[in-house]
Amino acid sequence: MTSAMISFTKDEELLNTDESIDVFVRKLVDITKSHCFTKKLSMTEFSERDIFRVIGRHNELLCNELNHFLESGDSAREDVSVELLAIGSLLDVCRATLFLNAIRLGHNSPNLRLAWELSQHSISTKFLGEFLQSLMYIDRRIPEEGQSERLMLKYYHFLWQIRKYLKDFHNIDALQNLELFPINLDDEDKDYRAKVAHAVESITHLENGLRVSRYYVHSKIPFFVGRERYYEITLQLAGMYATKFNRLTVYTKENICTNYSIQIGYSEVDVQMCHRYIKNQSCNQLESFN
Repeated sequence: MTSAMISFTKDEELLNTDESIDVFVRKLVDITKSHCFTKKLSMTEFSERDIFRVIGRHNELLCNELNHFLESGDSAREDVSVELLAIGSLLDVCRATLFLNAIRLGHNSPNLRLAWELSQHSISTKFLGEFLQSLMYIDRRIPEEGQSERLMLKYYHFLWQIRKYLKDFHNIDALQNLELFPINLDDEDKDYRAKVAHAVESITHLENGLRVSRYYVHSKIPFFVGRERYYEITLQLAGMYATKFNRLTVYTKENICTNYSIQIGYSEVDVQMCHRYIKNQSCNQLESFN
């Protein structure tokens, strides 16, 4: 039997108020859910060589399936989604990436339980744990008709993040043809988002300082143009006078954390069209912030 000292900050102090107790109970519920999930994870250890072999093999399977979709020309998005889910490579690629992250953090032969827990310590890798939980929830179930398409639209975001992570941290080129998966935006959406992306990329430096006001992230919607990811974010003014009429729509490439109120600095860039994403505004402008 071993013991450990757990330290708490002043912000984590449990106060004798209903609000403080509610926050504490919610944290206990989250801990319980995480603990129950980790108990289901394998304790089998994998070497770095094993992990690279898994990534190489299943990356090849996924890329071949996407190439096959392009060559066939007449497959619907639901059809290619069914095939991508059926080959089981998404789970293996996710697990292998978790293992690589654990090795990067100094663990030579990690198991899945340790790798999942380590991924939760950083915002740059927390998505791996979320992806694993989503995949293991589906497990071997066969999705109902139409569900495979919705699942793959959700998983596309995770796969994009895995590709970026493998390249940034391990210099591994993976999922090279991910863009072949048909997002199927209509022409108006494609045109608008391409202009938004061009406007965001045109901003090289934000000269304006941070606003005094603070905002909550009301919604955050990712979208993709080429190989890049952008976010449409709706901000809600934080304060006693906050209403739906003082929300702010902004665009950025930064993955903004949604758990806290934030201050923003932004630049205004003209976009040469009107669109349903910006409603009830007298002028057509784009706001991008850091």
